[in-house]
Parts: sequence; structure tokens; C-alpha cells
Amino acid sequence: IAKEPVTVWLSQLGWIKAAKGHDFNPESAKLKTGDQLLSIIAAQSTDKLLLISSSGKAFNIDASKLPSGKEAAEPLRLMIDLGHDEKIIAFAPLSSEQTWIFASKAGKALMVQASDLVVSTKTGKQVMRAADGDSLFIAKPVSGSLIATIGENRKMLIFPTYQLPVMKRGQGITLQKYRDGGLSDIYFLNEGDALKWKVKDKEYEVKDLMPWRGDRAQTGRLAPNGFPANNKFVG
Repeated sequence: IAKEPVTVWLSQLGWIKAAKGHDFNPESAKLKTGDQLLSIIAAQSTDKLLLISSSGKAFNIDASKLPSGKEAAEPLRLMIDLGHDEKIIAFAPLSSEQTWIFASKAGKALMVQASDLVVSTKTGKQVMRAADGDSLFIAKPVSGSLIATIGENRKMLIFPTYQLPVMKRGQGITLQKYRDGGLSDIYFLNEGDALKWKVKDKEYEVKDLMPWRGDRAQTGRLAPNGFPANNKFVG
């Protein structure tokens, strides 16, 4: 397979297709009425793509096997055994150098090496199994030495990434404790980084993060003044 740049798009209704090059125009995607783009990733034709579902499963698809050019987009469910109620929450090229974090609504999480996310079957691999009433809703690459978490109660906690062990699979361990609600978002940063965010046209920055520093599984403290009302670090 020749190594060529491709852009892979996935729609909310589960249709997938690859376009040649990385200069993809989202408006060129032919979507069905009522559908819209869920994810667009830049990849190579030789890449193995990683998909994480809300049930905590990992799936792989070869970029070279996706419809491209004048071919019509195909249903993702023809390629992987995705449950009727399952949603794709993360989609990216699989890089052997990465470590991923899986986090559930109840604030449970685990970190997994990319080598343990390689899957050879359509049925996928169960990586994180959430407890009854809980569900996976965040999966992303680990990108810093510190993890910042915030709950729906607006309490924020920042602790070292190493306090969350790397596992092959499991139910996860507690990121942050909540008396009310659950996890709202997580964010990675490094020692010395300031916490930055933007609300409308106003930019905020907090350099002294000591009030929120602590250890995994603590409750944290109320977010700094001006932090977004949706309790999200970005967007």
C-alpha cells in the first residue's frame, strides 16, 4: 500500500469515507438529510485507525480499506460490530507511542498504552467496563504530566498524571470524588503551564494553580472566577 495523505471523515449517523490529501473541504462531504460531520482526521493511507465507543470498546479500521474518491461513504457498522446504543467518542490514527486515558461520567478512569488498543476483530476489545448506570464519555491521548479535572459541581482538581496507573483493561479508578453530579471534563498540562480559557471574546489566564493542586481522588476546589459555565476546559 502506497503511503499517501488522506482525510477521513465520520458522520453522526455513522457514515465513513476517506478523501485524498489533507486539504479536505468539509462542505464537499455528501451527507444524508439530517446528518452532520462528527469527526475529521488527517491520516496516512497506511494508518490503522482507532475508534473508541461509549461502552469502553476499542476498534480498529485500516485507512486503506475505506471508500474513497468517487465511491460513496459506507456505514461504519458494516466494518465494526457497534451496538445499537453505542456511540463513537474518539477517532484518531493509532500511534504506537501514545498512551490513552478513558474516563467515565462517574469520574472513574484508566490509562492504556496504544499497543493494548490494537484489535484484529470486528467485535472490538473491551478496554474499560463501566459500572451499571455509568458510561464512558471521554477518551483522548495523554499529553501532559498533570491532569486537571472538573466536575459538574464546578470543583477542579489538578494532580500528577503518574497517580493514574497504566492498565490493560478494567473498571478504572477514581479521578475525583463528587458528592453531587459527575465528571464534566479533563485537561492535560505540564509543570509551569498556566491554565487558559476563553469566554466569548475575553481571555483568562491563571498562573498560580496551587489552590487546585492535590492528589487523585480528592474533591478539589471551586473553579477560578470566570471559568466557563459549561464546565469545559476547551470549547
